[in-house]
Amino acid sequence: MKKDDTDQLKAANNSLRLELERFAGLEVKLQVQKQRTEEMNSVINLKNNQLRQVLDEYDSVQQQLEIEVSAHLACQQELERSLWAKENFLLENEKRWKEVTNQKK
Repeated sequence: MKKDDTDQLKAANNSLRLELERFAGLEVKLQVQKQRTEEMNSVINLKNNQLRQVLDEYDSVQQQLEIEVSAHLACQQELERSLWAKENFLLENEKRWKEVTNQKK
C-alpha cells in the first residue's frame, strides 16, 4: 500500500469514528426523548383517568341535582295547593260567619 492510500484510509477511518461518536450522542438524545415521551404518556393517562373520574362524579352530582330540583318543585306545588285550600277554607268560613251574623240581626 502506498502512503497516500494509507493516509486516505486513516482519514476515512477518522471520519467514520467521528460519525460513530455523533450517532452515539444522537442515540443518547433519542433515549432521553423516548423516556420523556413515556413519562408524558404516563402523565396523560393519569390525567385522563382523573378527568373520567371527575366527569363521572359530575354526572352523579347532575343526577342528584335533578332529583333535588324535582323534589323541590313537588314540594312547591304541594305548598301552593295547601295555600289555595287554606284561602278557600278561610273564604268559606268568612262567608258562613257573615251569614250567621246576618241571621242573628
